[in-house]
Amino acid sequence: MLHFPHSHTSLLKASRAEQGEAIEKLISATTFTKGYYLLLVLSVLIITPGLLIDNVAVVIGGMVIAPVLIPILSFALSIVARSWRGMMHSLTVLGATIAIAILLSYITTRITAETQAQILWIPANIDPQLYFFIAFCSGIAAAFAWVKEDIAPTIAGITISVSLLPPLCATGIAAGLGNLTLARTSLQIFLLNVSGILIAAVLVFILLGFIRSQHATEKAVQNHAGE
Repeated sequence: MLHFPHSHTSLLKASRAEQGEAIEKLISATTFTKGYYLLLVLSVLIITPGLLIDNVAVVIGGMVIAPVLIPILSFALSIVARSWRGMMHSLTVLGATIAIAILLSYITTRITAETQAQILWIPANIDPQLYFFIAFCSGIAAAFAWVKEDIAPTIAGITISVSLLPPLCATGIAAGLGNLTLARTSLQIFLLNVSGILIAAVLVFILLGFIRSQHATEKAVQNHAGE
């Protein structure tokens, strides 16, 4: 990994060093060597039973280690940097994440759950504007946290504040239980959250000057995509 000297900048401005480190962290964090898929599998195996037994504490515990936020931020950064290679890498990781989460939660449900199990954590009716607003605010915080070391420790709280992996697990559970209404609602919540985070992160990365980081993003993807 490349190392960049630190420099002090304001919250609304990112130095070249901060930009370089943020790009490296986001791209490398989605590789096998950084344990992305291991954390994903473990978090799914925690959240799915937590949903089945309606235990919020267990679900939150799984959300703390869930890495789903990373490829969304990586995609937002690649959009701003106009890096086609970065966008393809991020979408590939996000697509694999969705497939793994739904399939693994489906298998877990088929093995462990009774047919009458209900997922009370996912509401029957949702307010799209409210979910989008929460995700948008979380996306702003997450994008800043990945760039600014001073607020980086808050990323765990940000991960909990927005629901990304639980709706995917709920979709797999719904498939296992044959509940199409639950599956539709869960996917809608996930897509609303992804949209809110993505739009917010794009705006933050533009503000922080990542629009000129195409070369650095392309190079980071080339260095880490095969790991």
